[in-house]
Parts: sequence; structure tokens; C-alpha cells
Amino acid sequence: MNNNNLEERSDERTNCEPVVIIFAINCYNLECLNNNNATEIVEVYLNNKGLKEIPNKIFELKNLEILDLSVNEITIIPKEIGNLESLWELYLEYNEITNIPKEIGNLTRLGELYLYNNQITSIPKEIGNLIYLERLWLNSNKITTIPKEIGELKKLNWLYLENNKITNIPKEIGNLCISKLYLYNNQITTLPEGIGNLKILNTLDLRFNQVTTIPKVIGNLINLEKLYLSGNQINTLPEEIGNLVKLKELELRFNQIATIPKGIGKLINLEELYLSTNQINTLPEEIDNLVKLKELELRFNQITTIPKGIGKLINLEKLFLSTNQINTLPEEIVNLKKLTTLELRFNQITTIPKVIGNLINLEKLDLSVNQITTLPEGIGNLKKLNELDLHFNQITTIPKVIGNLKNLEKLYLSGNQISTFPEEVGNLVKLNELDLRFNQVTTIPKVTGNLINLEKLDLSVNQITTLPEEIGNLKKLTTLQLSSNNITIFPMEINNLNIVELDLSDNQITYFPELKNNNNISFFKQVEKLNITVTDNQSSSIHEKELILPKIEALYLNYNQITTFPENIFNLNLKELYLIGNKISTLPKDISKLKGLTKLNLQDNLITSIPKEIDNLINLSELYLNGNQISNIPKEIGKLINLTKLDLNGNEIITIPEEIGNIINLEWLDLNGNKIITIPEEIGNLINLEWLNLKNNKITTITKEIGNLISLEWLDLSDNQIIVIPKEIGNVVNIEWLDLENNQITTIHKNIGNLINLTELWLNNNTLTTIPKEIDNLINLTELNLANNQITTLPTEIIIFQKNSNKLNLYLDEPFNNVPTIKCTNLKCINNNDIYDIAEINLKSTELKEIPKKIFKLKYLKSLDLSYNQITTIPKEIGDLINLEWLSLTGNNIITVPKEIGNLINLSELWLNYNIIISIPEEICNLNNLKLRYLNLDNQFCEKKAFEPTTIIVTTTINTTSTTTIVPTIKCTDIECLNNNNIDEIIEVNLDNKRLKEIPNKIFELKNLKILSLNSNRINTISKEIGNLINLTELYLYYNKITTIPEEIGNLINLTILDLNNNQIGTISENIGNLISLTELYLDVNQITIIPKEIGNLINLTTLYLDENQITTISKSICNLKNHKLKDFDFDDQLCEE
Repeated sequence: MNNNNLEERSDERTNCEPVVIIFAINCYNLECLNNNNATEIVEVYLNNKGLKEIPNKIFELKNLEILDLSVNEITIIPKEIGNLESLWELYLEYNEITNIPKEIGNLTRLGELYLYNNQITSIPKEIGNLIYLERLWLNSNKITTIPKEIGELKKLNWLYLENNKITNIPKEIGNLCISKLYLYNNQITTLPEGIGNLKILNTLDLRFNQVTTIPKVIGNLINLEKLYLSGNQINTLPEEIGNLVKLKELELRFNQIATIPKGIGKLINLEELYLSTNQINTLPEEIDNLVKLKELELRFNQITTIPKGIGKLINLEKLFLSTNQINTLPEEIVNLKKLTTLELRFNQITTIPKVIGNLINLEKLDLSVNQITTLPEGIGNLKKLNELDLHFNQITTIPKVIGNLKNLEKLYLSGNQISTFPEEVGNLVKLNELDLRFNQVTTIPKVTGNLINLEKLDLSVNQITTLPEEIGNLKKLTTLQLSSNNITIFPMEINNLNIVELDLSDNQITYFPELKNNNNISFFKQVEKLNITVTDNQSSSIHEKELILPKIEALYLNYNQITTFPENIFNLNLKELYLIGNKISTLPKDISKLKGLTKLNLQDNLITSIPKEIDNLINLSELYLNGNQISNIPKEIGKLINLTKLDLNGNEIITIPEEIGNIINLEWLDLNGNKIITIPEEIGNLINLEWLNLKNNKITTITKEIGNLISLEWLDLSDNQIIVIPKEIGNVVNIEWLDLENNQITTIHKNIGNLINLTELWLNNNTLTTIPKEIDNLINLTELNLANNQITTLPTEIIIFQKNSNKLNLYLDEPFNNVPTIKCTNLKCINNNDIYDIAEINLKSTELKEIPKKIFKLKYLKSLDLSYNQITTIPKEIGDLINLEWLSLTGNNIITVPKEIGNLINLSELWLNYNIIISIPEEICNLNNLKLRYLNLDNQFCEKKAFEPTTIIVTTTINTTSTTTIVPTIKCTDIECLNNNNIDEIIEVNLDNKRLKEIPNKIFELKNLKILSLNSNRINTISKEIGNLINLTELYLYYNKITTIPEEIGNLINLTILDLNNNQIGTISENIGNLISLTELYLDVNQITIIPKEIGNLINLTTLYLDENQITTISKSICNLKNHKLKDFDFDDQLCEE
């Protein structure tokens, strides 16, 4: 017997009987299990053994008390599990179990049952037989229902059911005596009254469900200490919450709460209160009773004033009030002597009170993005401060007392109006980060040399001309950012430093140092990343053959005036080389010497040809030659087998060599804007290709081999001369976006119906006469453009498809042969005619009490008059009438208007006057950017400025004070649009390919922003202010230079798409696990080594790309996402933790 433990156990007998000694064996492997007497084995530990099923021998162990089979690949629990009637503890977590057999109910001695992280869909009612069960773990499964029999578990103490799909909690749960109940991340909408019976409950976790109301019985939970209700749809809190006098933690983030009840003041033991991301505008006076409060979080609300009573919270240590509308701080804040963190960024504060200096324990003070102009002298008293953030204010002067902050480690002052900083800054000897970007600094004081612990210094976008020689004292400095200044000479003062990253781009440097000089060589031996612009390359030693940069891996020489490829570069050990926007006309043969190169970017030069020697760059993964004058692609390009991205758009290429088919790892190919006539059949070999752009060429024929591109998701063939699309296009079943507009296509093959993943299909501006009926198979289609063709009749299948679809936008020419013409003036007409033939309805003054249901099926209806009836309700189905142009509901008894009216994008006149409407949805105001020209209401609910200048708004005076926030509609594609429009009206920003070095600060003010696209820029940092964009649903930042993701990314809980591929990201904040709405996450092609296990929380993910990083293992929780909705992923199961 190996690897097992022997114990002696006495069998209790009377004094007249002999004592029997039983050997108790603990087994840790299969050998022990198979080689011992079944009656002697009492404990089995076979966790993490790669088991695919439970060994049969186990079911013979009548005396088994503990069974651990966790972290295996078991899919089935056999019914024989019911034989183990002596079992006390059963561990089956982290397997692939889908079902719990009813025989589990035989284990009546069971005290602990662990089944979390499986694929279980239901709990058998026999669970109620486990009357001794104390701990039940069923979290992270696919359970939809809790059986009422759960109420029989009288000894149950802990119940874990989080991360499932549960919609309802049975009332029988109130029969339990549990102390901990975890139900977060389910789909629960209501809480049963029975929950109020859980008198000993101390922890209740219902985060991230769909709860709208907290029942009054919550007040019965008198022993509750922790209550978590974040991420629901709660709009009010019952006064009874004040009964929870033992409560220590209350979490209500991400709800719709507008008012905090006065009863909150009764929670005298509360230590942590989290109310961020709600709609709170005032704090009740009673909040000053919470004298034990240590942490108060009220970020992302609408608070305008901090009550004076805040000063009574004398035990407060952390106060978060960022992203509100606060303009002043009360003097009473001086009483918060224990405060260590005060966060007030993104408010409207103009003045910092002098008493701030009395907060002597303050360690972090964030007042960024306000309107502060001066800093009070008292700030110098904050001796314990280690982080001070004042970026993006209107500060012009830094007071001398700043020098008293001897413990300061991080000082952020970017985006102010500072021109000088005092000598006393030199006293900040512990400072390791100093950010003065976007100011008016002209001179760096000599005392900067005293900052001997400084590691990062950012002085970008100032007016600096020289650096003091004392900067040479900063021996710990590794990152120096000096871009966009007026520096004319390379600063030799930094020669003795250990700089790893240096940015001197966008200056006026005319001379690069002579690196043959030994004094210069030592500095450049350390540099790994260099970005420099030299304006006069005729005299620059950038051409010296002796350029010594032994550690350089990334070299950026963008937007210089380089005309000849620098020969000395070929001696470097480069991995990345960027020479964007120069005047290079020839790519030399010596480029072949850079064999370690993985990224080469030569876009926007004057290059006319690619040398065949490029085939030596076998490690190249990305090649950008767009925006040149290249006419020919050499066949040798086919040897770059590791290439994943190839961009040749905007050249003069006529032919594509057949050897391109050898680049089998290619995922992204852009040949837009060339003179290509034919596509070689070998393109069909690119089975990994996901993105192909052949737009704006002279292509007449598409090879049938395009059907081999099984990975293709995006294909643009617009603006060519194509006549026929091969039937093989139907094989590209993963495609989601297909653009064939502006060609000469005459027919579309019925195989188009195979592309069931297609969401957008653009066929406008061709010569089509018919459309195949099979197009109705495209159930995921949201955009179908058939305009400007020669189509006269649509197949019935497409008409029905549109009728049944709630998301399809169909663009057609008018008129069609089947355009509706019938005008109805009574219900009989409506009922007796085909729904596709009715164009107008006039039921004015017909004593209607409700709108006939058939009307909502008339998707081709143009005009609808229901005025002067007795209608009280407008059903949400009104939004189905997408072709409606004229609608009158004047003179009814309507109180509310459904938001679905916002779907009526073709509406030109809307009459709602002479009703009793007290408020209207934002979606009516949203009609401003469409065709609405006449709006008649009882009151001015929408601001006039929100509409087109030609829109007529008529109002009749009704006693109502309701107003509606204007829904944003503006989409910006340039900085000018961003700066010249109301920040509340901007919904989408696309600044792709704008050469941006950072995200414009104005963007962080766009609280209504939904879509942000900043692809293909030079951004290297995502500001933590990204967390302000809480309404963002899509964020695109691929092809930048980003190195880290800030933890504030976790605030973006509405995000559905996050694309960060092709950056330089090394680490990911665990807060990414907060993005529970995320469906698509792209992190491929970065430098990530560790993937946080919190990504496993993102159970709505359908797409997850992690390829081309440095990841060695992936948490099992992430790999288990495949058991949820994850279908599209690129990581190997071998990386998954066992």
C-alpha cells in the first residue's frame, strides 16, 4: 500500500464484548484504491488526476466519509453515488458534470457538497433529503431553477449559487437557517417575501442580477452585516433598510437610485457604503449619523453639494466623489482627520478650501479635471501625501509649499497652464513619477536634479528648448517623454542616465549626437525604445555607420525628412522599426540583415518597389507599406510565412503574385486603393485570413477559390468592376460583413443564404434585377442595402423576413411593384385587406378605446390618424411601423408614450397634443436627426436646439414640469467636430488613422458616448479617465502602442466590444472582470504574460482572442467560458490549468 494513511479506529462495544480495531485507510491514488479492502477505505483524494469518469471501485466503499474528485474531466455522476451512505464530504468542483442524479438524495449524512464550476443545468428535488447538509456550493454552473425542496435543508449554513442563470428564488428559501447566501450574477428579477425570514443571515450577495425592487421585508434581516446589490435595476430603497442596524457593508453600485432614504441614518454600524453609478443628486442630512463609516463611494452620480454634515463622519478614511457636479467643498471637511484618500476628479470645483491642509493623514488627493486655478498654501501641510493628481485644471502657478510634501511619490499636473515651477520642487526626493504634459513650461529648473528617485518624467507638449545639466543626476530615470517641445539639439545632459524609453519626437532637433564618441555610447547602450524626429537629416549623424544601440528593440523615426534608408540601422538588433511619414524612395537590399524584425512600418513614404531580399525577414509578423508608390509585389514575399498582417493599401499595384498563397498565417490583408485587375486563385490558401480589403481597385472577376477562406469574417470588394460573384462565396460561412457595393453585379447566387453569420450585406449601386429568396436565411442580418439597382420585385420571403425581424435595416429603391395603395377609413377595411397593401388609415373620431392590434402588422403603412378617440395607451408595438411618415394621436387620454416610438425613423409629422401626457421618452427627441419636420406636443419637452433648424415644434400650454434629456446623435470623425459640438450630444467618435499620440482629453467628457474608435494611431497610454465613459458600449484601440490597461476600465460595465489587439500591452487589470456585458474581447498580438482569472467572470463572451502573446497558462475559469457562450477563441486547451 503506497501513498495512503492508516488510522486505528475502535468499534464501540459493551464491556462483555471484545474491542475490534478497524484500520482506516486514506487513499491518494488509484493504486491504493484498487489494492485495499473496500471496507477499510474511509477517505479518497483523487483530485487533479485527469479522470474522465468516477472509478467503479469507489461505489463499493460503504464506509467512505470523504471523497475528493475535484479538478478532473468527469462528465457524469453515476446513480451508484447513492451507495455511499456514510459520506460526509463530497468534492466534485471543476469538472464537466451536466447533471446531478436523484440518487444524491441517499447521502443523508452529507454535510458538505461542492459542485461549483461545472455545467450543471438543474438541481434534483431529492436534494431536500440531505438534512445534515451545512455547506452547498453550486456556483458557476448553468442552473436556471432552484427547487422548492431546498427549503428542507434545515442545517444548511452556507449556500453558494452565484454565476448561474437563475431567474427566481423560491419562497421556501425562507425556511432555511443560512448565514451566507450568494446569488450574484444570475437573472433574478424579484426577491420573495420569504427572504425576510432569514433571521440569522449575515451575508446576502445579489450583485449583477435584474432586481428592480427591494421588498420591505429586507428590514427583517436584523443580523445582516453584508448586503451586496450592485449591478441591478433598483431605483428606490425602502425605509425599512434602516432596520439593518448590524449592517457593516452596503453595496449598491450600478443601479438607478435617485434618492437615499432618511432611514439610512439608522445604520449606525455601517463601515462601508458604495453608491457609485446611480442618479443621486443630494445626500440626506441623516447620513451624518454614520459615524463608524470608513469608506464612502459616490462616484458617477449627479451630486451638486456635499452636505456640511459630512464633517461628522470622523472615522472616514476614504471618500470617493468623482464624476459628479460638485462646485465647492464645505469647510467641515476639516473634521475628517482620519481621511487617507480623497477623490474628487471630474467635477466643477473652482477653489480648494484652505482647511484642506488640516487633513494631515491624507495619502492620496485627486482633484483632476476640475476648474481649479490656484492651490492653497495649506496643501503644504499634507506631509503624508504620496499621490497628488491635479491634471486638467486651470492652474497657472505651483506654490512653494509643494516642497513640504516630502513623501510625495506621484505628482500629476498635466493639462494646466503652468509656465514655471518653484525651486522647492527639488525637495520632493521620494518622487518617482512627474507628469507635466500639456502645459506652457519653457524652462526646467536645475533643482529637478535633486529628484534622485524619479523614474518617469513626462514633459511632452510644452515649450521647452533645453534641459539643465542637473538632469544628469536622475540615475533612476528610465522613461523620459519630451515630445512636442521646441528642443533643437539632442540633450547631451541625459548622456549618463539609464534611460530605457526616450521620446523626442515632434521637436526641432537638427542634429543627432555623434555616437562614435565614447562619451555618447554609454547612454545609448541602455535604450530599448527610441522615438526621435530630426528635422535636418543632412547633417545628422543618424546616418553614421557606428550607431551603437545594442539594447534597442523598438526604433521610431517617424515624420523626419529622411530620404535614404539609414544604413547604420542594419547593425541593430531591432524587433520593431517605424519610419512612417518620411521621404524614403528606396527600400534597400540590406533590410534583409534585420532578421529579428517582427514589425516593420514604412507607410506614407515614396517607396516604389520591394526588394526580393525581404524574404530574409522570416520573423516578420506585421508589414505596413501603405501609402507609397509600389507597383509590384515580389514573389519572394511568399516566404514570409509568419506574417499575420500585410498592409499595401494606397499604392499602384497591378498584380498580386500567386506566391501570396504561401503566407498561410496571414490574418489581415489590405490592398485597398490600388490598380489590381485579377485575384490569383492561390489566395484561397489563406485559410487563416479573417480580414480582406480589396476595395477601390479594377477587379472584374473573383476567383472561386475565395470560397476556401473559411476563417474570413470581413470582406470588402466595393468600388470595383465585378460582374459575377462565384457561388463558392456561400462556403465562407463565418463571414459577418460583406461589401459588394459600387460594382456591376447582375446576379447573386442562392448560396448567399449559407452565410448565416452575416450581419451586414451591401449590394447597392449594382445592376441586380432579382434577389434570391434564400437571403431570408440570414437571421443575424442587421443591414441590407439593395438601393440603386434594377430590382422591381422583392421575393415574398424577404418581405416576410423584414416583417418578422426587429433588427433589420432594409434599404430599397422606391417605388416597387408591390408598394401599398389602399386607404382604410374603418376596421372592416383593415381586417379584409392584405397587410402589405394598406398605405393609409384614418380612424379619426371613431370612439376607439385601444389601437387595433392588426395595425401593428402593417409595416408598409405610411399614414395613421387616430385622433379624437378614447385611447389611453400606446402599445410598444407602435415601433414596428418603421415606414410610418405621419402619425396623429391628438385628442385622446394618453398619459405615457413608449420609447419604441423612437424606431419610427421615417416619421415627418407627429401629433400628440391635447392628451394628458406628463413625460415623453428621450427617443422622441432622438428623432431630430432623422426626418421629423413637424412635432406637436402639449409642452416643450424637447429643447428646440436639439432639432433641425427647419423643424416646426408647436406646443399647447399644459401644467407639467417634466423635461426630457436629449439623446445624443452626433457622430464625430475629426477633432474639429469633437471641439465644436455640445459634449452631451456626441454619441460616436471615430478618429482612426489620425496619428494621435494620446486620447484627446475632450473625449473623457463625453458621458453619453456609445462608440469610440481610435484604431491605427500612436497612442501609448489609456488614461484612467477612460473609466468616466460609463455608457460606452464599443471601444476600439487596435494598432496602437498601448502598454497597460488602467484599472478604471472596470467601470465600463456597458461595454460589449473591447478591441486592443496589436498593441504592446504587458499586463491586464483584474478589474476587466467587471465588464459583465462584454461579448467580444480582442487582446491578441500583445506582450501579455498573465491573463487575470477574473476574465472568467465574463460569461457573456462569445469571442476571446489571446493569440500571439507570451502566455504560458490560462486560468481554468477562463477556459470554462467555453461552457457558456464562448464560441470564437484562439487559445489552445493545452494552456488551460489542470
